[in-house]
Amino acid sequence: MHDMMIKKVPLLFLVWLVALSAHAQYRNAPAQVDEQKILELVNEVRANSCRCGRERMAPAPALTWNSQLEQAAQGHSNWMDDKGRFSHTGRRRSNTGQRVEEVGYSWNFVGENIAAGQITEEAVMESWLKSPGHCKNIMNPNFTQMAVATSGPYWTQVFARPSRRAN
Repeated sequence: MHDMMIKKVPLLFLVWLVALSAHAQYRNAPAQVDEQKILELVNEVRANSCRCGRERMAPAPALTWNSQLEQAAQGHSNWMDDKGRFSHTGRRRSNTGQRVEEVGYSWNFVGENIAAGQITEEAVMESWLKSPGHCKNIMNPNFTQMAVATSGPYWTQVFARPSRRAN
């Protein structure tokens, strides 16, 4: 019996440490995105050529912040946080374009980056730039607008170019 107690205590301690670690990470997640900072970081990268995986990307024009894209990003981050699910597929199996349209944005081009666990804008940008697909979204010259939002440990970055109809 004593042997079993000794084996259970370390296991319970390990479970407690993992739970505490997850809680600490969640607690340290950003309350909200510093939109000026993340926009500056993105536009600084876009102003220079950048290597995304094996592909060299040419400089791209600066992006502007869009509040409708921010609503779409916030909705998706909230959904991932509520469900504890890290996915580009969202509520009711929605995709990025559908979520952007739901907030009233009419688009010609749309894209999305997601991340989880980063504490700062710099850390999430570093993660995205290390991923060829996310990096290519950041450097895509077809995009003219963007927004980023967080919920808990989840980040969503939405890019778009509006259609000719005004947004």
